Amino acid sequence: MTPEQIKIRYEKKFIVNEYMLKKRSNSSDLSFRELRIYYSEKDYHLEDKSFETNLNLRNEDGEYNLLAELLSDRNNIPFIFVKFQG
Repeated sequence: MTPEQIKIRYEKKFIVNEYMLKKRSNSSDLSFRELRIYYSEKDYHLEDKSFETNLNLRNEDGEYNLLAELLSDRNNIPFIFVKFQG
């Protein structure tokens, strides 16, 4: 098998694609005020009706997903952001 074939087989068996979009959030009471302000400052105007749909903030069952929890005003997901030069 080529390295590419191994990678494809591994991904099909062990990796859940779009995990953050499919996994249900631990909280159902989320707000996105800061995110809306951020988009507004960048001159992106998203309509209230389609905001959550356009940003994929709900899973297939209509519940908030992990991406929504991460982007919400109050989240309990610790993460470290590092920016490298070069």
